[in-house]
Amino acid sequence: MANYREILDRSFLDKLNENYLLDLLNQYSTILNKDTISYLNDLLKLKYSVATNSYTKNNEILNHLDIYRYIAQYNIYHKTKEELEKRNILFNDDISFNENEYKILRGYLEDGVLLDITLNKDDMIAAINLYNTDLDRKRQILELNYLKEQLASMKNKKDIRLPNMSSCITDNGEEKIIYSIPYGLDKNRIIQKQLENDILILNEQINLKLNQDEKEQLEIHNYQYSSLLNFYSLCENKMKEITTNSRFEKTLVYNKNGLKFISSTSYIK
Repeated sequence: MANYREILDRSFLDKLNENYLLDLLNQYSTILNKDTISYLNDLLKLKYSVATNSYTKNNEILNHLDIYRYIAQYNIYHKTKEELEKRNILFNDDISFNENEYKILRGYLEDGVLLDITLNKDDMIAAINLYNTDLDRKRQILELNYLKEQLASMKNKKDIRLPNMSSCITDNGEEKIIYSIPYGLDKNRIIQKQLENDILILNEQINLKLNQDEKEQLEIHNYQYSSLLNFYSLCENKMKEITTNSRFEKTLVYNKNGLKFISSTSYIK
């Protein structure tokens, strides 16, 4: 019986087709019960999406069966591709391999990537990544207030002087750092200037209105993103938020039916 890597090496898009998987499924006909065989056959026929319909009986056991993983990946690929085609969303379906991951499908809007599907070697059948871009004035104002607080705090700190530095190559070929006096730039002042510049730019962004093209692109992206959430029966309120290092990013995660859904929203600065 073919192993996981062997099937992927046969090319997912060209070789892992319905007939091939039906033949593979027949090998399990004496191992799995009739209900399970029927369920897997329905997934192959694309009667419904494995992302929204799971065979609950012994589902945990199914998730570890190779045949289920192959058919589930086939189902996810084709059902998602159908949805992208229905919405006239451009996509590529070339397999790309990066470390331990195979990317099998990417959907694009004019302003960037909307979705990609990754097959990985961990316990998940696949990772479905959704990408959104949005505008959130509240986040911008919170960030602006934070930067202003940082600037006020820096102004209250004592000056930290940085010595001028230069280097030279010694006779044995090593680099030698030379600290010279008088002292150079004020580190506090450098950070203050950076903060002042960030505040100026962000303040301009808050007061800047999107032009018609930008507004339309944003609306299209928001609509298509929401549509894919609905297609996968996902609700942001039920997804777990992952802490990020930026106020202008939001990452949500949800595990379902052996799949990992990751929603990444970038907010316009």
